[in-house]
This record gives sequence, structure tokens and C-alpha cells, in this order.
Amino acid sequence: MVQFQTVFLKMAEFAEKEFPEECEKAQKEYKEKTSGIKVISSGAFGIGFFSWFVLEREISGSELTPAEIYYYKFFDDIPEDELETVERLKDARPGIYEVTERRGKKYMVKDVFTEELFHVKTKDLDLKLDVDDLIKATLVKISDKNYIFHGGINVCSDGSKEKMLERIKKSAEFAKIQMEKFFEYFKCYDPEFRSMKEAFEANIRFMEWYNKQRSAELGIKPQKLDTPEFEIEEEFERVGLICTETGICTVPNYGYIKDLFTGNYKKLQDFEDLLYDVIEEEAYIPSSILKDLMIKNKENCVKVFKEAYEGIKGFDDALELAREHREDFDKKEPVRVVAAQPEELKGLGNRKKPEAEFSIKTVCKRCGKEFECDEDMLISGDHFCKDCLALVNKEVEKFSNFVDQNVEELQKSPEKFLEKMAVFAKDTFCNGSWEKFKEAMKDSDSPYKEANDDLIRMAEKLENEEKKTGGKAGGKQ
Repeated sequence: MVQFQTVFLKMAEFAEKEFPEECEKAQKEYKEKTSGIKVISSGAFGIGFFSWFVLEREISGSELTPAEIYYYKFFDDIPEDELETVERLKDARPGIYEVTERRGKKYMVKDVFTEELFHVKTKDLDLKLDVDDLIKATLVKISDKNYIFHGGINVCSDGSKEKMLERIKKSAEFAKIQMEKFFEYFKCYDPEFRSMKEAFEANIRFMEWYNKQRSAELGIKPQKLDTPEFEIEEEFERVGLICTETGICTVPNYGYIKDLFTGNYKKLQDFEDLLYDVIEEEAYIPSSILKDLMIKNKENCVKVFKEAYEGIKGFDDALELAREHREDFDKKEPVRVVAAQPEELKGLGNRKKPEAEFSIKTVCKRCGKEFECDEDMLISGDHFCKDCLALVNKEVEKFSNFVDQNVEELQKSPEKFLEKMAVFAKDTFCNGSWEKFKEAMKDSDSPYKEANDDLIRMAEKLENEEKKTGGKAGGKQ
């Protein structure tokens, strides 16, 4: 499996290029979120913000993180040796955890909402965490039983810890009351609607009613609600509005999925294929809702599973099969506002990139020759002819290998790593010329502008050292 750092940098670069306005807005949000909070670093320069932006923050109007968008958009094009790493980053677990055990650089942490325990390995934390510390952190799975911290770790002070625990307790009470009111309003926990628009409107009406009801019960003035705006580009049928103890979400095509487990599956065309997708594609429906459907309809669940899968003898077999395909099947994961099937994410989740509809002539940025440029290349700004593109890809691979080989240096001493990187890039890509290297950095359209400035600063420092000593600076590569 390819190094996490290499794959994450690709995803971060995609996120900033694809969503520049969102990234700029997110930087301000991140500064506000971390202002006055003790933050322990678990990575290199800038990793705290980019970890939060790529793995946790949802892009406006999509209800998906950049990591999820990257996965769905490039699913067919992601190299096989990178796919597992991309999936693990996509499935990162931001949350609030309590440190329950520490052994050297290894920790046991507990999700305060689900009470699930996680083994976390570390090697580059600025400070040690203590048992009973309450932290806000993002976990990424690296093996069947082990996780790592990714990005910054917010540590609650004693005073804020008590407030946080009290807030969590109230949140659980709120969820219970919300479920009771949802049932009172809709007479069930999973009403079905003809379209996504109807489901959203129904949820808004419920929240307005709920706000008035709770305010009257508490003897307070109703709060002013901010009605979210959603761009619904494509209509879905039989949309479910589902209320669980971890939130409310909409599930496109929920009515058809529900039919699979309520005895009406034979009325569905290609019901076996639908069952395969529902069980094996996590994006179809949150695991907690799927498990609830199966448990409430055990007898019919076994019948439909027997029709589609071999070796199913009873309900336990059906549950075990679902567990094999869904890592979070037994977890109480917070549900999303919207759950959506990958192939139906118009413009964001298409598994195959559209074919270029035209081509125009442009000039290669590397060799200066004129060549035919397709639409994707024109939009991305990667104006390289076929031969030069192959060379660029080789250079990117060399650079990725360099980062992988020096990742420990990056974590121990960013300044030393920067020095080695500047010398490596100068000698490998710029024929040993500091001038060419500095020009390349100035002309680079890389999203890491601040990192480019640091490299230029380092280049000037090393160039001056060479002039003084008459030899190479920066050490042997």
C-alpha cells in the first residue's frame, strides 16, 4: 500500500484546485475553530488545516468531503496500489475521543458518543497525551486493528472538558427527544416521499414545528431557524426521511430498498442486483439504517438473501455477510443529512470522466511545441504534449518517492527536509541550476504557494552557501 502522505498530498492538491473558493473560506473557518485552543501537531507543515479541509469539512451544496468527491470522481482511474489508501482516508473518523490508556507512543482512545475503543499508533506528536484527556481528532485506519491521528489534535482543558461532557450528555438527551417528536409528527421513523425536494421540505416543516413545540414546553421564545439551501440537480424516487439516534438523513430510493426487506422484493426488477449494491456499496444507505431494516424484517431478510447469495441458512448468515462488506456495520455512525448513491451524484460522483467533446491546438508548457489539447487538459491547465506529459509523470513519481523516503525527516525537522528537497529538486529537475529552480517555483501553479515561497527562501540560502564555500550546499543526496 502506497504511503499515506503521498496519496493525501494528491487529494489535498485536487481539493484546493477543484474548490479554490471553498478552500479560502475554509482557512478562515479553521483559524476561528482553533483560535485559543491547545493544538498538538500530528504531521507536517499545513497538515492540520488540509486534514480538516479534505477529510472532514463538507463542500457546500454536496454534503460530501473533498476526499469522498475525489474517490467517487476518480474511482476508475485510481491506481490499484493507491485505492486502499484513498478509501481509508475517505473513511477517516473525525470525532471526540477520551484517552483511556497510554503505552509509550501507543494510545487507546474511546469515542465518547459510541463508546467504541481504538488502538492508535503515533511517532510524531509534539507533546504526549495523558490518560483522561478529552480530544477532538481525526483517526485514519492503517491496519485491521490500528489507527493513526491525522492532522491537528485539539486538547480540551479541564474546564472546557467538563463543558464538553455536559454538552455531549445534553446532545444524547436532545436526540432522544427529537426521535420522539419525529414519530409524533410523522407517525413513523422513516416516512417516504416522491422526490428529494418533497423530503427536504417535509424536514423543514418538521423542524419548524419541533422548534415551536420544544420552545413552548421549555417556556422560551422559539429560536430563529436558518433554512438550508440545497441544489437538487436530479430527482430521485421514493426518498426516505430517516430519523435515528445519531441524526436525520434522506436516503434516495429508500422505498425500493425497504421493499427488499418487507416481502415485496419480487415486484422489483433485478432485485438481486439491487441487493448486491445495497449490501456491498456503503454509499447506497448508511449501515446503521440498513442494519435496522434487516433486524426489523428478519424473516423476509433471510428470504431475499437466499435468492441472491449462496450459503445463506439463517439470519445470522445474512448479518455476517453484511459485516464482511461493511466495516461500520455494527457501529453507531452519525448519519449524514443526505445519503446518495455514487453513480447518481451528478457532476461530482460520476465514476467515469466524460469523454472530451472537442480539442484545440495549444503550446506545450515544457517544450514549446504546438499540440492538440482536449477539454479536460484545457480546464486543468496541464498543457503538456504527450512526450512531455510522460516526463512530467516520471518526475512526479520521483518526487513522491523522495517524500516517502524522507517522511521521518519531514516529521522530525521540517527545515532539514526542506533543505534536502530543494537540493533534490534542483539536481533532478533543473539541471543543477538554482536560477532555474527558483524560476520554476515562481512560475509554479501549485496550490501550496507558501511551501513554494519556503523553497525559494531555502534555495537562496543554499546558493549563497555554495558561493561562499565554492562547493555544494545542503549535503549529499
